[in-house]
Amino acid sequence: MNKRAIRGFLEMYGNNYREKREKAKLKQIEVAKIIGCSQAIIGHIECGYMLPPENIEKALNEIYEEI
Repeated sequence: MNKRAIRGFLEMYGNNYREKREKAKLKQIEVAKIIGCSQAIIGHIECGYMLPPENIEKALNEIYEEI
């Protein structure tokens, strides 16, 4: 897989979480406090700079399933 394809995947992945957060009417800092991480991590995930560790991904999915 080339870098462009990876970047595209990460952007789509992050946008998905951003849309869920905005639909839930939460701020990045609020989500971060709920799951016990920094706002920067939430921002990096949503911008497509990183994939979250498994525990954070699971926590994000749980938050957005409840709403």
